[in-house]
Amino acid sequence: MKFYATILKIAFIFLTISLHASEIDFVLNKGQKVKSTYSGDIDQKSSIHLIIYKDKNRKEYGIKPFFIDENNKIIELNDINFSSEPTILSYHKNEETLTLIASEDTKLKLGIFTKKLTIIDVNINTKESKIKVLPKFKLPKVTVRLPEKSILLNYIVEEKRIDITNIVNGDNIIQTPFNVSEDYGIFKRIFSSQPKFINTNEYIENGAIDDTKVYYDKGLLYFDYIRRNNQSILSLVLNPVQSNSLQFQIIDNLDIEKIKNLNSFYHKGNLFLMIKTKKSTILSVVDIKTGSIKFKKPIQGNFIGYFNDENLRLIDKAIRIQRHKPTITINKSVEGLNVLRLSYVDKTTYNYHNNWWFHHQMFQNMMHQQQEFMRQQNFNRMPSFGPNNETFDLYNTEVPSIIKENEFIKIVFDNNLNPIKNASVKTVKEYIDKNLYLEPFKDQKGIKHFTAAFSTESIRTIHYSKKSKKFIIETSSL
Repeated sequence: MKFYATILKIAFIFLTISLHASEIDFVLNKGQKVKSTYSGDIDQKSSIHLIIYKDKNRKEYGIKPFFIDENNKIIELNDINFSSEPTILSYHKNEETLTLIASEDTKLKLGIFTKKLTIIDVNINTKESKIKVLPKFKLPKVTVRLPEKSILLNYIVEEKRIDITNIVNGDNIIQTPFNVSEDYGIFKRIFSSQPKFINTNEYIENGAIDDTKVYYDKGLLYFDYIRRNNQSILSLVLNPVQSNSLQFQIIDNLDIEKIKNLNSFYHKGNLFLMIKTKKSTILSVVDIKTGSIKFKKPIQGNFIGYFNDENLRLIDKAIRIQRHKPTITINKSVEGLNVLRLSYVDKTTYNYHNNWWFHHQMFQNMMHQQQEFMRQQNFNRMPSFGPNNETFDLYNTEVPSIIKENEFIKIVFDNNLNPIKNASVKTVKEYIDKNLYLEPFKDQKGIKHFTAAFSTESIRTIHYSKKSKKFIIETSSL
């Protein structure tokens, strides 16, 4: 029955997305050859859609940008020219200014190249643009993309240094170095695993299972690293524009014997921990700055009536298996409370961004980050931001999973960490099954260069139509 329900849902979605709210087409000039397309949302409200092309006549590269606002209005913007092929690193928007951040190669001398960072500010109303270039810029290892600014982070373990570039626009750039000599041991461990940025501006179902995660909250960056033995957590809090703001913490007072499995999620100054021991599953809350324990209870027997006990039994059984990793996330409820979701994933197949990551500048960024990995492989393990691009099928958005629909539990807490019985688990940011909405495009052999972005109410896509020989930019209601 579930299979047929899914088929009916996909059929309904196919009919829905056939009714386009907005649509325009575009044709590249003669001599311009598409290299890739890119789509991305801005706080699930507006979105950008880019055609990256090579101009054979002018012997340069270009980006043709389109912007779609909250009302699904599609705005064609002026071309942006580059001397070499650009890689989109980030983007954001402030009022009427759309900011794109790209890297490109620049030649120093014969046979030697370096990277330069290009910040393009585009006025959506006048379509005028300003460009700022930062020469000799190292590619960031972590990009924190926020609706109104971007934070590019680099860490050089051998030099005991963190470099952060905070970009609002081309006229508002702050570059801040951090010296970590005093806490080098903790720093080295935290950054032995490439941090995964968790975007809390959207609904988070399972979150990341990476050893090191980074969050942005009220002007600060929060890092947490789960040590491989699961017995302690290392944390780092910093202000990205203040070099003296580093706060390291070793959280080793969990006071739980023989932890078998552990995962964490940051929320409002606290780390929420789902801990699996030999005998029970424990929920613990720790202050990320001080390490003090604010809440700790076994889930079994302490939350009777809050959820279906059978669901907990299934989760508890599953995370006894080595390949399974517990997951814990928090999303704000419509009642202003906090909905805690506990589940698990198969860590051999799961990625936080799963295959959807590849609809966002997948090939170029992967290539550059793999190069960085090769250079750093002695102390960095491979970042888990998606499957191997050599074997990736652009239209195969199915994510292998053994998790069943009922194998999660939700508990509502107030801001004082009191569990609330019979509270609504409906969240402000709702879950969007992006893979399901992409399914109708999967077998359309008449299109290529397809990418998509989502707002809370619509899917926005760009693709090349083989029949019309045009690029189609369109929106459809969810």
